[in-house]
Amino acid sequence: MIKHILVPTDFSETAKNAFYFAQSLAEALGGAQLKVVHVFMPSAESDYPNFVPPVADYLKVREQMLRDFMAEVDPEGKIDNDILIGFAADEVTNASRHYDLVVMGTTGSGGILNKLFGSVSSNCAQRAHCPVLLVPSRAAFRGFRQILYASNYESADDQLLQALTAFNEPFEATVHFVHVRESNGHFDRTKDDIFEELFREGAPSFRFQIAETDGESVAEGLTDYALAHNLDLVAIAHRKRSFWEGFFHKSRTKQLALATTLPLLVFHCR
Repeated sequence: MIKHILVPTDFSETAKNAFYFAQSLAEALGGAQLKVVHVFMPSAESDYPNFVPPVADYLKVREQMLRDFMAEVDPEGKIDNDILIGFAADEVTNASRHYDLVVMGTTGSGGILNKLFGSVSSNCAQRAHCPVLLVPSRAAFRGFRQILYASNYESADDQLLQALTAFNEPFEATVHFVHVRESNGHFDRTKDDIFEELFREGAPSFRFQIAETDGESVAEGLTDYALAHNLDLVAIAHRKRSFWEGFFHKSRTKQLALATTLPLLVFHCR
């Protein structure tokens, strides 16, 4: 059950949208607690390369920025917030140990992963100690009625299926277990494992479909399926960094369509 949600912010419009998404999600979950954090690392901004202005000066500025941000998104002042000093991905990853979910925006720049999610977002999604929900700048929370769960990779893991079932419990969404056809033909075993886990303690509490689809890449196949079936959320399992490299190595237009329209929930194999 999700009771505590961490919402990192960099004060951007994308981060603001992620906060509103998290706020609506918390309400749908029956009042989960939000915690907003802003992370910064003081840097030298002087003509003297070895001079770093006092951290206290930076801190005052950032504290005011956070107060202004919270005054806009939470005018009643009900939501806890804090400033952390350090590298953003490291601090958010460490803080995630104490939360059930991290919700963050997907502003990106630079390489393909960063173009899709932003370096901090993609880094946290890979390293966090709890699931991470990446929210595109144009995504609005409308509940989760149809969820796609990518059935490639380690998706049949018992722990992950239990986590997915627990996440879906408040929504009772239809879960689409979707496999993008590949040459190895291992989906029959994955499908059996999914069935076995879903019916381990009787029939599951939600409707589900198991489907196969074609695509030049996994990202393209999932995107086509998600858009064709009007899905609300894409969930994937992540075990190691090579997953991301394989997931996003082709069809960048398709990838961007996925990343800019649908929230992406990342579960972690341990």
